[in-house]
Order: sequence, then structure tokens, then C-alpha cells
Amino acid sequence: LDSSNKKVVNFYFRIFGTRTIGVKLRIIFFENHSFVSPQANLIPNELDRSYVLWDISDDLIQANNIDKAIDVATSIHDENTRELALHDISKALTQANNIDKAIDIAKLIHDEATKGLALLGISRALTQKGNIGKAIDIAKLIHDEVMKGFVLLDISRALTQKGNIGKAIAVATSIHDDDKITRGLALRTISDALILADNIVKAIDVAILITNEEIKRGAFLNIFKALTGVDNIEEATMLLH
Repeated sequence: LDSSNKKVVNFYFRIFGTRTIGVKLRIIFFENHSFVSPQANLIPNELDRSYVLWDISDDLIQANNIDKAIDVATSIHDENTRELALHDISKALTQANNIDKAIDIAKLIHDEATKGLALLGISRALTQKGNIGKAIDIAKLIHDEVMKGFVLLDISRALTQKGNIGKAIAVATSIHDDDKITRGLALRTISDALILADNIVKAIDVAILITNEEIKRGAFLNIFKALTGVDNIEEATMLLH
């Protein structure tokens, strides 16, 4: 900062405190179209300083200056704030279809929950684009089994829609055994698709794999309705008993 800006920042800090100094630093940043991390050291509180740098990183993302955003984000001292800033960058890169760089940034995140969210977004984007193989590879990097289950559910459904039933079953059954609901929903989707394809025997085989009793019951009701032509759920339930 030049001497006049330093005087302004010092005045703002004395009168208004850390939050306003952060706003003033951002104004100076945009006026000069440049940013040097030591300028943020004018903010005495480390967490407040980190928040200001996170804001600037987000502003750089909006300005499509990703490389500079990465420089600012990685300079943040507070780990939680730094990793949230990196998540935002990874998300922006994913939306811009710069998948490889988005993955590289996600791998810089140490917190498994934050990293998982970044990887979840990447895997879902790949699934939507039909790049199923890479989507599965990214899903495998997610440590949280529940989060991973959501991604694998999306992938399994996408494969089912494409008619790749064998692969869809493989992905569905790879969902962790403890996550009975997500795994069951994936298998139920496949079973229902097989009913529509008039492959009842295979639909039964898939429904048997469902371990959540409520979801399994729904799958078998649909199979029973297909076999009997009974559309009324209550009537089908009574007949099933």
C-alpha cells in the first residue's frame, strides 16, 4: 500500500475495527488491480485476516482470475478458511469444465468433509457429461461413505438410464453395506427399469439384493403389480400377503 492508503486503512481500523479494514483493503485491491498478501497483515486478528483473504479469493474467481485466486487462497493461514477457499476454487473450475485442475485443487484440501464435497461436485459433473469411468474413479477418492454413496447412486442411475444394467448393479452393490437406504434406492431404480423392460426375472434378482426392508417391499410390490396387473397398492399388498 502507498502511504496515503496506509493512512486511510489505519484510520478505518481505529474508528471502525477489523471488519471495515477488510472492506477497505478489498476496495484498494480493486482500485489498483493487484494484491500482495502482506497488505492483509494490517489486520491484527488472524481469523479476520483469513476471512478477508477468502473474500478476495472469491472476488478473483468471479473475475475469472483463477491462478491469482489460488495464490491468495493458499496464503491463508487459518486452515479451515484456506480449505473452504480452495473448495470454492475447485467448484468454479468444475463449473468451467476444467476438471483436471479442479481435481488438483481438491487434493490440496486436507479436511475429508470439505475435500469430499469438492470431489462430489466433480464426480457429479463427470456423470452428467457421460464420463462414467472417471466419475467412478473420483468417487473412490471420497472417504466419507455416506457422501460416496450419494455419488455412486447418481452414477448407478445414469448407467441404468443408458441400459448398462450389469455395470449399474456393480456400482450399486459397491455402496457401503451400512448405507442401506442409498444402496437400496440404487437397486430399486434398477429393478424398476428391468420391470419396464419386461425382464421380471432379473428384476426379482436385483430386488433380492436390497437390504432395506421398506425399499425392498416397494420393489417387490412393483414386480407383483407387473405380474398381476393390479395397480392398487393396497389391493396388491393384501394379495402379496
